[in-house]
Amino acid sequence: MEETDTRESVEGYPPEGGWLRKLIVPALVTLALSALTAAGTFIVSYIDKVRVARLDVVNKQIEKLYGPLYAVAKANDETWTQFRAQYLPSRKGLPVYNEAAKPPQRPTAEEISVWRSWMRNVFQPMNVRMEQAIVGNVQLVIGDSLPKSFLDLVAHTEGYKAVIAGWEHSSATDSSYTFGKNNLSALNYPTSLLLCAKDGYELLKARQAELRVNPLAGFYSPLHTPCSCEPSTPERGATQECAQPMSKATTAPATRD
Repeated sequence: MEETDTRESVEGYPPEGGWLRKLIVPALVTLALSALTAAGTFIVSYIDKVRVARLDVVNKQIEKLYGPLYAVAKANDETWTQFRAQYLPSRKGLPVYNEAAKPPQRPTAEEISVWRSWMRNVFQPMNVRMEQAIVGNVQLVIGDSLPKSFLDLVAHTEGYKAVIAGWEHSSATDSSYTFGKNNLSALNYPTSLLLCAKDGYELLKARQAELRVNPLAGFYSPLHTPCSCEPSTPERGATQECAQPMSKATTAPATRD
């Protein structure tokens, strides 16, 4: 018995399969559009997550490290200038001590008493606040190396802790009352700290503004250490890439105690 194609018995069935294409093509188009929409949503979401994550880091760098450090360093510098002008006018712009002179130049006992009062109640508390900001937020430093001025500030502050502790058993009648070793930290205050903190703060504020308005700013290259921040461990013969803030650079003040 000869077999017949049962498909032909179905009324209106096109043997070429046109009805199948009419069903599959729209479905594939819908599926493709859905996939593209999902991919686009994922990409936009990913870009925004990167931006938000970078912005969060920059906010913490400003809030916990460079903001407080710059503010206190600026206040410290201005207070120091006023202190020297008011209480040590004859030594303004010069080191408090000149042990190399013959005879050695040292402040008077009265000047030392004023110095100790200001150091104990004004300068050292500011030093400690800056030290805490640095030590507690080392992971937020810009770049790959801790600036030398940051380490010097910590060493300077720790040195004064020992010196100030010795003042409890010191009297103005002691022959060594005016000696430098009994009144100064072994390491001078790092005058480059203010400019380093200022430049870091300004670089971060500029990046913060970009991250707030530019969706692609999260993919910008990481910030480099400000050019005013000398690295603590420079590699011999290596050229360190650094960043220059938009504002005009200034020169660090002279050495201070």
